[in-house]
Amino acid sequence: MGAETVMLEAGARNMIGIASPPAGQDRFDAYVALSPEGPGIIFPEHAWSEIHKPLLILTGTRDQSLKGGPAARQVPWHDLPGDAPRKCQWMGVITDATHMNFAGNGPNTDNVESLITQTITAFLRDLRNGHGTCALPSPTAGMTLQAK
Repeated sequence: MGAETVMLEAGARNMIGIASPPAGQDRFDAYVALSPEGPGIIFPEHAWSEIHKPLLILTGTRDQSLKGGPAARQVPWHDLPGDAPRKCQWMGVITDATHMNFAGNGPNTDNVESLITQTITAFLRDLRNGHGTCALPSPTAGMTLQAK
């Protein structure tokens, strides 16, 4: 429920009756969601279209979701409006990462954890330093990173 809680706090609409507040209280400057769910039992279609805060979504090419397979975990990022301050809405897709890798288990977990840590650090560093660019870091083997 970690990524779901992040999305609720960031202001995603939901179908489980969590109203704003407590959802969408705008208490944080940025959000990081590891392996989020797409539309399904918690979030309706286009649940993320009103999130205007910086948001980093990390998932994997083998990160199975409850509904729709790995591609469903990328839906929230595709639904983001892309007009966050300094355009800091990133999505990283880690090659061969599974859902269990995001929990610290499974094959190749050390490499996945390293990519996660590097990406979160780069995302937050630029926001904290106020560079105003939120430019993506140099490409890293094993991950595709996009910004909007």
